[in-house]
Amino acid sequence: MIPPPFINNIFSQFVSLNGKLDAVELTSGLINNTYKLNTPNGKTFLLQKINTKVFHEYDKLMTNVFIISEHINKKLKSIKNIEYVNPEFYTTLDKRYYYKDDDNNIWRLSEFIDNNKPDLEDKKTIANEAGKILATFHFLTNDIDTDSIYETIPGFHNIKLRWNKLLTVTKKNNPRYNESKDIFNKIRSFEYLINEFEELMHSNSLPLRIVHNDPKLSNILFRNNKAISLIDPDTIMPGYLPADFGDAVRSLCNTTDENETNIEKVGFDIDSFQAFTKSYLEIMNPLLISNELNSLAVFPLIITMEQLIRFYTDYIEGDIYYQTNYPKHNLNRSLVQLKLLESMSTYFEQMQIFIMEN
Repeated sequence: MIPPPFINNIFSQFVSLNGKLDAVELTSGLINNTYKLNTPNGKTFLLQKINTKVFHEYDKLMTNVFIISEHINKKLKSIKNIEYVNPEFYTTLDKRYYYKDDDNNIWRLSEFIDNNKPDLEDKKTIANEAGKILATFHFLTNDIDTDSIYETIPGFHNIKLRWNKLLTVTKKNNPRYNESKDIFNKIRSFEYLINEFEELMHSNSLPLRIVHNDPKLSNILFRNNKAISLIDPDTIMPGYLPADFGDAVRSLCNTTDENETNIEKVGFDIDSFQAFTKSYLEIMNPLLISNELNSLAVFPLIITMEQLIRFYTDYIEGDIYYQTNYPKHNLNRSLVQLKLLESMSTYFEQMQIFIMEN
């Protein structure tokens, strides 16, 4: 909880307010600071302080958010049978996309969407719904000109750049690296995925489209086990659909989650993969070119490898990017991704066949 006068002041830059707010901090996110605000008149909002250490170009980021949100709203009005809840973002009273306070913190305001946690025991239903909602987002943004959207984080899914950074930090006399070299050696056994990514990029065979870049389960809102929205727009920018597909699979098809401490519980859930893929392709197959379709199976491995590199690099560098709850949190996250990648790789051919048959 932060002081009500402070919250009131930030909120009043966006919406005229009579009375005080009830503010509750939501702690599930890894990057931004997020607060749920209940107003005296019963309306509920989401106030976020953008992490400018991560999102340096916050002006371009928020321009993207408003362009894409407005486009989705127009498309939802023109196509009546699409079920998708698009949260409204508010400009400040002087029509800016964000508010910068006296300490140079950047704030944004959006409506809070009522939702509830899905029944994670019903994995097939959850995966099926997640496939639908990601495909719906891709469909709704498919006709946005990528030239009109800023690339706010250059090379976001460039695994080669992240691999080169890891190689650089491992050359230093770092005690965290010295005590975890065995993990690095296991990571090296999947270096072929970096080469596959490089070949795809050099061939220019994948078209640029608007992608979410972080379509993990925690960014999908549910009501009664039905997916209703894909939230957290910070990383939306031009990219490649197979990367979005791969990141969703990485998140959804882990038999546990990325913070699991018992590594033996980690594995790849092929049933969830099939449920997700089937519902995704039912919507998006007509819009995918053959090179995108042919790349869907390998990108879950590529993105899992990328996330493994990111967690491990952050651990070695002293936890400067991801928020952690204990000293070896990022190391443990690395082990989870490594185990998931090892398990996923044994299903690769089965994944390829399933995609081609659907």
